[in-house]
Amino acid sequence: MIEVVYSFEEFKQKISMDMPVHHVGLYQAVDKLGLLHRLTFRVYGVSQKGHIIVFEAKKVFEAVGKEVSEKGSQIYQEFVQQYAKPLGSTEGRWLTGRCGLNGC
Repeated sequence: MIEVVYSFEEFKQKISMDMPVHHVGLYQAVDKLGLLHRLTFRVYGVSQKGHIIVFEAKKVFEAVGKEVSEKGSQIYQEFVQQYAKPLGSTEGRWLTGRCGLNGC
């Protein structure tokens, strides 16, 4: 079973701190013109009951051209500081819209 939660406090209460925690980021265009992008940040852990638990945070941002990568990276780093660092999470893949979380 995989449980997805959207409350960081709930995630912290449910994970087993004896197991490693891992995070990944993905951003992709959400409109046809490529002006709006959504960054999805996920932190993976093992619950105290032994199943996989995922915390997910999303943010939509507006950017064009080189700004997409710059803004996406800035938001990603903010999420890392806010959610991953306090848990000692290891970093995973940082993916753009051409890849899914399961790879390219």
